[in-house]
Amino acid sequence: MTGPIGPDVNGVPVANGAPIDVVAILAQAPSAEPTSSADVEALARRHADAAAFYAAQLAGDSPNAARAAALLATRAVPAAAVTGYQLGYAPPGWTALTDHLRAHGYTDVQLLDAGVGLRTRRGSVVDRFRDRLMFPVRDPGGQRIVGFLGRALTEADDIPKYLNSPATALYAKGELLYGLGAEPVRQALAAGARPVLVEGPLDAIAVTSAGAGRYVGVAPSGTALTAAQVAALDTYAGPLAERGVTVGFDNDPGGQQAALRAYDLLRAAGGWPTTAALPDGLDPAALAQQRSPEALRVALDTAAPLADLVVDDRLSRWADRLQWAEGRVGAARDAAAVIATLPPGQVGRQVLRVAERHELDHAEVTRAVTDAVSRDGDAVRRVARRDLRGDLDRGWGRIEPAPAAQLAQASYPQRPSPVPADIARDAMASGMTSQQDNRNLFSRRREVRSSGNGTGHR
Repeated sequence: MTGPIGPDVNGVPVANGAPIDVVAILAQAPSAEPTSSADVEALARRHADAAAFYAAQLAGDSPNAARAAALLATRAVPAAAVTGYQLGYAPPGWTALTDHLRAHGYTDVQLLDAGVGLRTRRGSVVDRFRDRLMFPVRDPGGQRIVGFLGRALTEADDIPKYLNSPATALYAKGELLYGLGAEPVRQALAAGARPVLVEGPLDAIAVTSAGAGRYVGVAPSGTALTAAQVAALDTYAGPLAERGVTVGFDNDPGGQQAALRAYDLLRAAGGWPTTAALPDGLDPAALAQQRSPEALRVALDTAAPLADLVVDDRLSRWADRLQWAEGRVGAARDAAAVIATLPPGQVGRQVLRVAERHELDHAEVTRAVTDAVSRDGDAVRRVARRDLRGDLDRGWGRIEPAPAAQLAQASYPQRPSPVPADIARDAMASGMTSQQDNRNLFSRRREVRSSGNGTGHR
């Protein structure tokens, strides 16, 4: 389309050389207020018709469709995934989609409400997505398409790499995970696959495609991971405490920070997440494409506890002080605050790992963990209460937490030298009185579940 509408500026068209009035755009933003069920279904039909148009464009034989297909090939997206995820392509014309949907009887107001149209300052309605690989976003149950993610085919500083649908009556990006409602993911989850959180939609598709039915990829839709997204994952792919969850963010500072945040959110949902060790500079899609899908699967198979990264983050604050005794004590105590909250099966591994990798005294780390739990016994009770909320929702009975020192000492590895006498006395004074007492919160949860009171995967 030529005339008064010009090139993109940060993904937004300009009219007569000036950017479209931002205030006007906001004033015309689609309403996200709840509407009647009939209106919701009508909105979903608009999304479905738009997705069908995008899919037909990708399947065409135009040079632009070939560009989009080439991008998919460079990111290890198989043909089956193109169909399963209903991937598409938004052509570069200003009104390709809007003209198509108008021909099917839709009004400009309906296109704006669906978030696929954008009004210019001159009053005309143009396509929101242009020259982009299109990823339809489904609701977690997979019943309907609620919005879109569009990835630019042309990379430039003034073009956003990803563009999201605006908030509508169906689409709230902070509550949705891309891929969770896709048919390939839902089928794999029903067969017991483990969810893997990744950064983008291409990574999510790569994980599911390479996962051989054991792993499925899901990604935040244009946001940092949120508590609402974790809640959706726990509801539709959980319970995470039983199924497990892996984090597969990029191995760079940004990815590590995202993983640290994910740890807190996933722990709040009762999960004990693991993290895949990706090679430097390779995200999941790049690993599958440049090496092999098997290489990605091996990285997922060998995922380590995400607690490793959390503990290392605590220790990194003391890196320049470990040559002094005070620094080593401070590092041990800082790490112990995390280790003390771990399940017994991970405590001993972390103590040994911290002591040996950071040249700290094993007994010193042991003492720090014991002191951390004994000093703040309420921390264990908080974990128990947090998990108990989910237990009560699922109909499981109340389970009392184990004594503090018992949790701290459980599952420690055998060492050549005995545990120092003062630590043993502390443990005895804190309540480790017999082997019978050596049952803990997590084993007792398993006993309750195995008795038949629990439910399976939802």
